[in-house]
Amino acid sequence: VSRYLGDLEQRLAGMGVPVRPYITRSNGGVMTARRARSSTAETLLSGPASGVVGALRIAEQAGVRNFITLDVGGTSADVAIVEEGAPRTSLTEHVADFPIMMPVVGVSCIGAGGGSIAWLDSAGVLKVGPQSAGADPGPACYGKGQELPTVTDAFLYSGYLNPDTFAGGRITLYPALAEKALGTLASGLGTDTGGVARGIIAMAIAGMYAELSNLAAKRGIDPREFNLVGFGGAGALLVCRLAEEIGISQVLIPQAPGTLCALGALSADVASDFVRSVFLRMDSDLSPVAAAYRKLEAEAREWVRSEAPFLAEHQLVLSADMRYVGQSFEVDVPLEISWIERGDWQAVADAFHATHN
Repeated sequence: VSRYLGDLEQRLAGMGVPVRPYITRSNGGVMTARRARSSTAETLLSGPASGVVGALRIAEQAGVRNFITLDVGGTSADVAIVEEGAPRTSLTEHVADFPIMMPVVGVSCIGAGGGSIAWLDSAGVLKVGPQSAGADPGPACYGKGQELPTVTDAFLYSGYLNPDTFAGGRITLYPALAEKALGTLASGLGTDTGGVARGIIAMAIAGMYAELSNLAAKRGIDPREFNLVGFGGAGALLVCRLAEEIGISQVLIPQAPGTLCALGALSADVASDFVRSVFLRMDSDLSPVAAAYRKLEAEAREWVRSEAPFLAEHQLVLSADMRYVGQSFEVDVPLEISWIERGDWQAVADAFHATHN
């Protein structure tokens, strides 16, 4: 990442572009490429986080404040929950087996993408993913030599995609190749090609339904009370089917769903998180909390001066990770800065109880 960003900076300078480049980060904000070169871990989930920021923009225009995002690309489907116009943040996300111990937009991978390959396991059961055909060679219907069936092949065969207008007519799709790839699973499933295509789509939707239901239960929400926003290359194809399964009555599809992550990157705020661990009980001396906040505030203001000196205004937002004694997981509690400044610890405790409840 450091080499890539360094090359980007040099090439922009060589082209005479007189601006500092910014890069999206996992918390939904942006930072300078210069800082990202030494803080590369903060870019791990930047793409999915940008999609959530883009969804916030179009949902705001539509007057929607409570929604679930469904970002479906070539390999995976990612979801995030937005309540009252604010995405959930998390300190417990993972990339593969590695925990990301920093504040990020709470995006969860829940299922297959458009390029996910369908296959039969040793018991003859249909599976979709996690293997993917990627963008190159892509699904069988791209005509680049890949012969295994994918979710995109199933959608093309089922009539969801127009082979003459795909990607604005810039990419030709080959229905015959999709049909041939799907047919390789027909005998194993005891059905025809149409049955294979329907099965692949149903399996993709079922996997998303199961994971999204579990996620909603963990977050304590009823998804039927939310909109479902579908974007990414394949999000608009799947959003209505998934909403029907869950019982969501309204969906929102942006006019350019395939580029919503780019819109999010362009409209993201310059933002950073500053964290201190202050391990205390509420019935002890809490002056270290105020001292830690003062140091964090100084760091934040210096960061703004360094990263975005052109900003006309900025905002400090304070929260604390709190839990009851004996619990294993914290709850993120929004706090008022004035509570810390005047030592109103009862207000802090009341905020935690309310948030936990």
